[in-house]
Amino acid sequence: MIAGLRSLLGQSQQNDKETSIRRGDRGASLIEFALIVPFLLSLTIGIVEMSNVFYVRNILNEAVRDATRRFAIGALDKVGTEDLIQQKVTNTIGFNGEVLVTETPIDDDNTDVTVSVTVPLQSLLLFQSLSGGFVTIGGSNPNLTFSATSLKY
Repeated sequence: MIAGLRSLLGQSQQNDKETSIRRGDRGASLIEFALIVPFLLSLTIGIVEMSNVFYVRNILNEAVRDATRRFAIGALDKVGTEDLIQQKVTNTIGFNGEVLVTETPIDDDNTDVTVSVTVPLQSLLLFQSLSGGFVTIGGSNPNLTFSATSLKY
């Protein structure tokens, strides 16, 4: 009786087989998608994290070079140099590092000026809350340190 109804409606058993195959493909596609998504999500988060670290690295490098240059020509004193770095970095990333400004005499007339900034790498990560605190980098708390040296005029 069912075969007779199908023949009246113009459907064949071939269409039923194609429909069941398509349904199976949809299920397989869903499973493949579910298997691939964690890897793609991890890759995307890794790319964003590395991009952020490079961005912060450039900000810190620029701040240290600028502060060293200004201190070397006498436009800033030690406190002003530290404040300049903290201001530039705080406006961009929120500063929680250490600034060190040193003067090293070379001879009677010349002095080297070195400005260093040290920032904990863990504080720069955007997605540190996703790890739940279980992920450590390098087994400890590594720091990014940037320094620049110039001859004081």
